Amino acid sequence: MIHDSINIGLFIVLLLLLINYLFKNNMMPKTSEKLSDDNNQLLKISNNLDSLMKQLYLKYRDEDTVFNPLAPPEQRVESRQYPFPNKNWIKSRGEPDDYQLVGLLYNTELNKNYQLYGRRVYPGSYEWEYYILGKDVGGLEIKLPIQLNNKEEIRDGMVITIPIDKNSYTVSIYNYSTPRYNPFPFN
Repeated sequence: MIHDSINIGLFIVLLLLLINYLFKNNMMPKTSEKLSDDNNQLLKISNNLDSLMKQLYLKYRDEDTVFNPLAPPEQRVESRQYPFPNKNWIKSRGEPDDYQLVGLLYNTELNKNYQLYGRRVYPGSYEWEYYILGKDVGGLEIKLPIQLNNKEEIRDGMVITIPIDKNSYTVSIYNYSTPRYNPFPFN
């Protein structure tokens, strides 16, 4: 009786070992092949999704450059060479502010004006990036980058020569919009 229960226990252990051996040798390759196929399909879907996201991003970026007066006039490389924005790209000096309307370039002799847009290269920087917005002789709206020596700040009353028409323009910088009255003083 005791020998029978030991033999049955031994038989069950051997049967479990045999099932385990057969499962690992016969079933696992099929499972790993299936996982490999699933991973390949997921990778293809992920790449297609990244490609679509990149196309949408570039379309929005291009439309913004053309139609938004606060977007700088910049060209870009072809879409296949354009790097998709990476979450790990960190601007170590801080995120630059958006471009804003800072003043006007005018020439009274020609009766011609250009709006001047600018921003600091990074927060607290002494360097500035500028572009002008106006209309050319044919009435086409243009955006043109303007850069002074060492990206210095453009000041009120400066005279700047625009490379398009080689004419000199006087700069009129707008006043800052600051609060005039604070009804809740903090002490």
